Amino acid sequence: MVKKKTAILIPDAENYLLIHVLNCLAQIDTVTIYAMTVKHNWATYSRHIKKNTVFSEASNGLKRIESINAELLKHDIDIIMPIHDACIKDLIIYREHLINHEKIIVLPSYDVYKIVTNKGKFSAHLETYGIPAPKSGVLKTESLQEYKRFGLSFPFIIKPASNSHGGLGVVLIDSEMALQSYRDTYREFDEFVVQEYIEGDDWGCSVLCVAGELKAYSLQRTTIHEKKPFSPAIGVELVHDTRPLEMVKQLLRSLSWNGVAHIDMRYNLATNSFVIIEMNARYWASIEASMVGGINFPYLHLLLSMGKDFPLPTYRSIEYLKLKGVLYRLKKDRWSVFDFRFLRSNTELGAVCRDVMPSLFRMFSSIKKQLKG
Repeated sequence: MVKKKTAILIPDAENYLLIHVLNCLAQIDTVTIYAMTVKHNWATYSRHIKKNTVFSEASNGLKRIESINAELLKHDIDIIMPIHDACIKDLIIYREHLINHEKIIVLPSYDVYKIVTNKGKFSAHLETYGIPAPKSGVLKTESLQEYKRFGLSFPFIIKPASNSHGGLGVVLIDSEMALQSYRDTYREFDEFVVQEYIEGDDWGCSVLCVAGELKAYSLQRTTIHEKKPFSPAIGVELVHDTRPLEMVKQLLRSLSWNGVAHIDMRYNLATNSFVIIEMNARYWASIEASMVGGINFPYLHLLLSMGKDFPLPTYRSIEYLKLKGVLYRLKKDRWSVFDFRFLRSNTELGAVCRDVMPSLFRMFSSIKKQLKG
């Protein structure tokens, strides 16, 4: 008798994080992946997705739940795996409206989720529990000039309190004129976090937890940045260091965290110490780096959600490059193009070669958009 594969439903497959989560799940031959998107996209053409359903209902709230229920009735789904904020929030709030809410992957409580996804509340939480963090505060649009009451001086970082995905609205302010310009540009936001700028390096800790207990983790250091400040890393190195890890453990225990998360940190060159900047309550764009190092977070998340425990896994110290990181490396060292083993195993090129059609679809879509513009 052929053993049934575990059927996973990704209900927000229109999100940019899909490609990264999919690259990890594609390494597991015991899963079948179903997807849902609010519009036609490249997921339809991926060889790793058995069925992509395009639904025309409103993408958020109870309408999303109704669409998920329709998929549960059509397919024998074992696990519902949301990958980004909006869908995660909907499934936490409206879980009781699902046909079978036990199929939702391990997620945090709504009270905890609200703390982590609001930068002002998260900053206050760090202060309450004595967890090292930059000096910061929350200001309304009309009171941005009051940054000094938090002990800040130029330059300092400013960002929307509730949304800065991909670095949106995160700016280094170096003068009163720049602050006024920022306020005029981002009037759609009501609250902002002003934060001490620390000279140093960007680090991150990827985690999987149950009730604040660390079930898997990997630490990484950014090696290559995009040209745009505060954009996601295009090159990272997996590293081992107990100092930031102890801070992360303290944070996770204080939240009694459930599920996956990625914690952004900063290494202070002047003090040789670490601070926690923010926490993303979802999957992240550098998740393949952890997979290459030996930690497949989506798969381990799946196992935990199905009641299957495992010992704390270990990971290797490796470097991983996104496609832009590969181009950057080639500009610096043209001979690196002949390092075929590294390009295949430690960069996005390997995943692209294993699933070509989505990349072609995205490329032609981008060209079409540019021609229209």
